[in-house]
Amino acid sequence: MKLAIFSAVSTYLPAIEMIAAEIDVSMFVGLSPSQDRSQVAGYMHYADFCEVRGIPFVEVDDYSLNFECAQDQLSAVNFDIVIVLGWQRLIPPWVLNKSRFGFIGVHGSMTGITAGRGRSPLNWAKILGATTFDVSLFFMSEDADDGPVIASGSFA
Repeated sequence: MKLAIFSAVSTYLPAIEMIAAEIDVSMFVGLSPSQDRSQVAGYMHYADFCEVRGIPFVEVDDYSLNFECAQDQLSAVNFDIVIVLGWQRLIPPWVLNKSRFGFIGVHGSMTGITAGRGRSPLNWAKILGATTFDVSLFFMSEDADDGPVIASGSFA
C-alpha cells in the first residue's frame, strides 16, 4: 500500500510524526520554500523531516498544483491513499485522480463540516465565541471540505 502525505504547515507536525512512526509513508509532498510563504499560515518545509526518516520528498513549486511546474513534478506519481494535513488549497481533480482509494482530509469547524467549510475555522470559532469545536476526517473531492465524512469528533 503506497501512502502519501501532503502538508505545508507546522500545525499537523505531531500527527504526521505519529503516522510516520506507525505506517510506512511512501512519499511526502510539500511546498518549496521559494514560494511566497506569507500566503501559507504556519508554513513548514518538511524536507529535513523526510530525510531523517527516509521518506521520499517531492517539493512542488506551485501551491495550487494547477500550473505546469506542479504537473511536471507529480506526473509520474501515483498513490494508493493520500492523507492531507495542512494543505491550505483545494487539490485539483488531476491530482485527486492519481490516488487509487482517495485523498483523506481533516477539517474542523464550530458548526460541523457541512456548515463550516473554508479557511480559518478555529479562528472563526474563537471570534464568534464557540464553546465546542468539531473535527472531521473525510474523503476529499473537488470542492472545499465536501466529500463523504469518515469520522467526526467534538471537543470543548
